[in-house]
Amino acid sequence: MENYIKEVMNSIASNESIKSNIMIIGVGGCGGNIAEDMYNMGIHNVMFMICNTDIQTLNEKSIALKIPIGADITHGLGAGADPEIGRNAALESESLIRDALKKSDARMAFIAAGMGGGTGTGAAPEIARICRDMGILSVGFVTVPQKNEGPKRMQIAMQGLHEVVKHLDAILISDNEAIMKTHGNKLGPLEQWRIANTILAESAKGIAEIITVNLTLNVDFADVSTTLKNRGITLLGTSIVEVDKCDDYIDVAINEVMSSPLLMQNDISGARHILAKMSWGGKE
Repeated sequence: MENYIKEVMNSIASNESIKSNIMIIGVGGCGGNIAEDMYNMGIHNVMFMICNTDIQTLNEKSIALKIPIGADITHGLGAGADPEIGRNAALESESLIRDALKKSDARMAFIAAGMGGGTGTGAAPEIARICRDMGILSVGFVTVPQKNEGPKRMQIAMQGLHEVVKHLDAILISDNEAIMKTHGNKLGPLEQWRIANTILAESAKGIAEIITVNLTLNVDFADVSTTLKNRGITLLGTSIVEVDKCDDYIDVAINEVMSSPLLMQNDISGARHILAKMSWGGKE
């Protein structure tokens, strides 16, 4: 385990800063899967980091920067669905997390986690706190369980949400129960989780590439920060429409972004800020 930690520290030390200053952090098993989906989606000019108490799961990921949190507490064997262990694991490894964020020169962090288990539920709030302490704009991308996963898991998830929102500037919540309502029993658990991960990954890609993709007219980091800082529950989305097949493509795109049935929140009534970006033809 000691050698593994040394490898992590060397990996942090060798990482070069990037111009976008955006770090995507997957926390726990579910969060790691979401981050991996974002990585495979090819989001432009962002860095990735995954944190987990389970070293076996960490090693399965293709993301280079992996931080085994709570090595002394868990011995790399996971949090056992106990959020308190996940929290203490993040506290134990706080210096490693801070070093990675400082080395990346991150100014914005996307924190992905699944609520209801141990590592993601317990560690994500502490990692969000670290980001806020460092002045990093932080946006949460989280999932909540389905009802058939049991009341205890849902109770843990709600407690986790209560804790993590204290430290996040904005949060996007994917409701796994809504996936069942939309698709019925046509999908197995893996397909349902993949849909939830894709929703969050596409939303992260949309907001990140507002900053990182250079077009003729640009929205900069300051615009994004003004819109998202200290905003709480947030609706984020992205849509791609083939303009040659649709006359009212702008209306269609906006409606698709704002009406996803798989998000816990899809009503913008009372919203005080809106950040919108449209591009077409590649560079416009």
